[in-house]
Amino acid sequence: MKSLEKYDLSAFESGENLGEEEYLRQIKEDKATLAWIKSLGLTVRQVKDNLGKIISYMEDRKTCLNCPGLENCPKDNPGYDLDFYLAPSGYLERTLGPCPLAAQESSLSSRFLYRDYGEEYRHADLGAEEWKAPGRRKLLKALTEGLSGKGQPFVYLSGQGGSGRTYLAAAFLNSVVLRQDKTAAFVSCPRRMGEFSSLYFSNRGEFEAILRRLSAIEVLCLDDFGSEYITDILRDAFYVPLLGGRKEKGKLTVFTSDYPLEEVSSIYAGKGPRAKGLHFQNLIADSAAEISLSRSVASLASQR
Repeated sequence: MKSLEKYDLSAFESGENLGEEEYLRQIKEDKATLAWIKSLGLTVRQVKDNLGKIISYMEDRKTCLNCPGLENCPKDNPGYDLDFYLAPSGYLERTLGPCPLAAQESSLSSRFLYRDYGEEYRHADLGAEEWKAPGRRKLLKALTEGLSGKGQPFVYLSGQGGSGRTYLAAAFLNSVVLRQDKTAAFVSCPRRMGEFSSLYFSNRGEFEAILRRLSAIEVLCLDDFGSEYITDILRDAFYVPLLGGRKEKGKLTVFTSDYPLEEVSSIYAGKGPRAKGLHFQNLIADSAAEISLSRSVASLASQR
């Protein structure tokens, strides 16, 4: 029996089955499906015997072309691609495998200790458009040098609301994890710090375990730094040992904040002497590259 490489699908008998003719027309117009059929080495007879499965394959791929994201995947098996292999019987047997987005998500999830940002940032990457503005080029340079040990281990990112601070930090961490196989944590300070502070009193062992894990990971982002509920315990028992240890080991730590670095001393002074807040500010400032971003058309587009 001739293979499809040398056989025109129009050779099927016309008039035998109008539904079959319509399916064959759709297959002939879909170059990707034709290429897949040929890669399997199917004969025309095998195409006809497996027509329903081939149409299922084609429809599965068309769904992926208009992918709405993993959370909104309309497939019966969200995040999986339908595929087939040719069994000795001459019939196609169904298989399922993770789609590229699902595979990437799995890779990211396994390397992140915390990933406190929304679905819209989960696939943010270092696209050229995101880094064209001068402030952003400076940011990328500081992040890259901090990661390699050639620059400051802390990068303090402040600026106008809506300037894309969280998006750009997420994009960098995603890229580092995927391309360099690093461990990372993206921690929302308003979301997590109350939880960590409570553990200090309710489960000191778990508190210390979290502190050790966050100290050991290769890249840490503290998002919305300064917007959490601040206490002396949080500052002295959590932040000081965490940042002191990371600073000593030269581990990249990224802060995103609504507040410039010079205001850290007053924000974190708490009820005690202002000197404590100033000491905490200096702990960061002594090893930090401070970058302020402005709101721009590019930053708005990056938050789509």
